[in-house]
Amino acid sequence: MKKQLNIIDCTRVLDNGAPSYPNDTPFELTMHKTYHKDGYTLSSLKSSVHNGTHIDAPSHISASTICASDFDLNKGISRAKVFDCYNQMHIELSNSQLASVRENDIVVLYTGWDQYYSTEKYYTHPVVSISTAQQLVDKKIALIVLDMPSLDFYPFDVHQLLFNHGIWIVENTTNLHQLNKDKEYTMYVIPMKIKAEAASVRVFAIEKSDELRYTK
Repeated sequence: MKKQLNIIDCTRVLDNGAPSYPNDTPFELTMHKTYHKDGYTLSSLKSSVHNGTHIDAPSHISASTICASDFDLNKGISRAKVFDCYNQMHIELSNSQLASVRENDIVVLYTGWDQYYSTEKYYTHPVVSISTAQQLVDKKIALIVLDMPSLDFYPFDVHQLLFNHGIWIVENTTNLHQLNKDKEYTMYVIPMKIKAEAASVRVFAIEKSDELRYTK
């Protein structure tokens, strides 16, 4: 029997109950054909590309023309460095935390804010300081992953700083509490190949020791 990997799925389910960022187009899934009536099932959807777990491309809030379809999958499969930022409304990583970050890491900020998903409070989320963002830029990380809808507010200076240095942002993840900050994971960030400023994305993590056992 093939060994099963312990995969931690960090992705939200998209359905008609999925919340939308204020003033964004809601997620609407419509079934047009059903198997029992028509012999097959056929659905269509209408949605902002920022609903559910998604990745923001540089063209979202910058002059860049780089879209989700330009995403380099090498960025999306990398070591995850997890930081516990629970109960921090202003996220500022310490020098010792930053010292543990390597080039091309996927930096994961666990805030616990996903517990407020589908409530108004979800959109009064923590923010990442511009100084921490600059230090992550200096580290040349691959991506930043959040369990909240954004890492800043208008005029989105942190977004722009990261985008101007080729760092993409993953928002609306969940289950980050299952990632142990003292363990090493490989994180997989696999977006839809769509020519837009963002895309739905499947995000999951596998503990590195489990990967090694699986391949033996």
